[in-house]
Amino acid sequence: MIRRVAWIALVTAMALAACTAAADAASYTGRKLLDALNDSAPAVRTFAEGYVFGIADSMQEAYPVFGLFRACIPAGTSPEQVATVVRETLQREPGYLHNSAGFLVAKALADSFPCQAGR
Repeated sequence: MIRRVAWIALVTAMALAACTAAADAASYTGRKLLDALNDSAPAVRTFAEGYVFGIADSMQEAYPVFGLFRACIPAGTSPEQVATVVRETLQREPGYLHNSAGFLVAKALADSFPCQAGR
């Protein structure tokens, strides 16, 4: 279920990014992501959630994200729960918001949904 929702959100986010003057990936910081996750405009939130879901989905595959992070998100975890975990982590760690949003999402998910040894 999370993969299907993630795919839909990611495609929507990509379409929105293509239609706007979005900043390049290297400048998409934790601050920008947190602002987008808290934005009142549904299109902005959808972009941010799609960004989070895409990273979450890739972290469950065979290779760790950034060579460091893996997440084992339990079956039945809703996309909203995944976005909430990231949002709350970013809010708790304001000193790191200048860092890459992708790195911060991967770390938040790995810390919140650790994999057991051998998995």
